[in-house]
Amino acid sequence: MNERTTSPEEIASVSPEGVPANPWLGTKSMIALLLMFPSAVILISIVFWVMLGPVAAVIAFAIGLVVCIIANPTLWAMLQRAKDRRLASGRE
Repeated sequence: MNERTTSPEEIASVSPEGVPANPWLGTKSMIALLLMFPSAVILISIVFWVMLGPVAAVIAFAIGLVVCIIANPTLWAMLQRAKDRRLASGRE
């Protein structure tokens, strides 16, 4: 898919927060960042399984998922910024 790059000024015109920290960050990069957090949780859970056993791994995985999904403001901000970028580029 060939996406048009949205300028920082275009994003600022529709975003309530103005220009984002990384205005040139594309959709694929955002997805990669979002996948990095759960991947780290899985890796840490595997290490816990090997070092401490399955119960510790399940607990670490559950806590990690809660942190990744609920308590991670970056996730919710990325979703909102993606919407701002779509609005600014005229795709929505």
